[in-house]
Amino acid sequence: DPDQPKPDPAKIEEVKTGEKNPGEALEQFKQEVMQAVSEKVKKDVSIRWNQKRLVLVLGERIVFNVGEADLLPDFKPALKHIVEFISSHKGYTVTVAGHTDDTPINTAQFPSNWELSAIRAVNVAKFMISNGVNPHRISTEGYSAYRPLQPNTTAQNRRTNRRVEITLIKAQENEIPAEQPAATSTPDASPQTAQAGNLRP
Repeated sequence: DPDQPKPDPAKIEEVKTGEKNPGEALEQFKQEVMQAVSEKVKKDVSIRWNQKRLVLVLGERIVFNVGEADLLPDFKPALKHIVEFISSHKGYTVTVAGHTDDTPINTAQFPSNWELSAIRAVNVAKFMISNGVNPHRISTEGYSAYRPLQPNTTAQNRRTNRRVEITLIKAQENEIPAEQPAATSTPDASPQTAQAGNLRP
């Protein structure tokens, strides 16, 4: 009947597969994440959509101390909740990206913001892997100060720019290898050597 509304292909696919529309699943994830974090730090967590990709933005002060790359213990329960969602939605690849402001850093551990941004991303990725996410799904990126959200002109803007972004991307069926057993330990290779050393301009 031409007067009848056409069926929604997404709904048909949902019936066939028994799975939610990916957009609905990610929207539900957004709500679950915001419920998982405390009111005190909620303003430092945001979620945005970028070309059908879900981007979870974690502000520096709830994840790391300034100038450091070790995860803060107080945020690990909320991060574990995020990891549980990612682990259960195997059709998505995950990119973890570290970002800094333009304040220079020059320490023995972090000769520049390239190293700091890269190691922060690596440490978040290692936490995911140690909590059951298939490492074949994860990639890490370090952008230093070169992809700011705001101009680095005020203290507030700099704080906004110091962040880690976790991006979920719907993958093609052949892009993700079969699940491996959950990791029981983190890799032995030094992430500073393996990752940050390749990110100098």
